[in-house]
Amino acid sequence: MVPATPDWTVSDAFAHMAGVADDILAGRLEGVATDPWTAAQVEARRGRSLSELLDEWEFNAPLVEQTLMPIADEIDPRLVIDLWTHEQDVRGTVGIAGGDCDSTLDWVVERALQSWQNSIERSGLLPIRVELLNVPIGESQITPNQASEVAGGQLRIAPYEVARVLTGRRS
Repeated sequence: MVPATPDWTVSDAFAHMAGVADDILAGRLEGVATDPWTAAQVEARRGRSLSELLDEWEFNAPLVEQTLMPIADEIDPRLVIDLWTHEQDVRGTVGIAGGDCDSTLDWVVERALQSWQNSIERSGLLPIRVELLNVPIGESQITPNQASEVAGGQLRIAPYEVARVLTGRRS
């Protein structure tokens, strides 16, 4: 069982990821990112081995990349964030480190923080000053859009942890 998604096993997480690729290629995007959409992906692959799920992913992922590359700037960032998030869910479950200090994490953090700050702004609340801790060297970085002295609060957090928190996870 995957603690971050308690109703799913590791195979279910891979079934979802393989299903996303298959649905994109088949044009099955009605209800995208909803619980029924993801449940259908998992159910359609129930009983397949992890090896079969990985084979499906390995076959379809490059095709999805080729399909989406011409419109890369228009793609909803939740697609990449979802894949990164489930990768971290599985890594945490099986005890394999990774994903905590790379360019994908930086990309996820930037988009997740911007979305969060936009939600705070729309709600009429004061902004949160976020200080990202650079774990490897012990320094910190204040996100440029949150350098204001007028803030509703301050959060000091490592980039990996902010990405997990803002995607509804705990690590």
